[in-house]
Amino acid sequence: MCAKLVALGFVPSKADTSLFFYNRGKHSVYILVYVDDIIVASSSSEAVSALLNNLKKDFALKDLGDLHYFVGIEVKRNQNGLVLSQGRYACDILLLSSMDKCKTIDTPLCSNEKLSAISGSALSLDDAT
Repeated sequence: MCAKLVALGFVPSKADTSLFFYNRGKHSVYILVYVDDIIVASSSSEAVSALLNNLKKDFALKDLGDLHYFVGIEVKRNQNGLVLSQGRYACDILLLSSMDKCKTIDTPLCSNEKLSAISGSALSLDDAT
């Protein structure tokens, strides 16, 4: 797949080996390849159709439509754009570990406290419990 993308004019990302991009004129296409799944994002639906038709010549492809879930990340579209969340992934982990019925608890510490090993006063034995 990667060699085919490069042959089609896509440039591999230097930051992520699974990301490829294509920018020509007013068309931009980004492809993220993960094992046997790909995500295609583009400024042009015609460019996506042409790309998928070209890739179908060499690969068995199935268009699943809009992105909803990919590698543990849930994708939801709203009026402002896309919202990415790992809530479903976290719930799946809780189910897998049989912790889905556990009671929640607040964080026992102040969440914005700045801790330092070199300044401030040391904790007393009472603080440690």
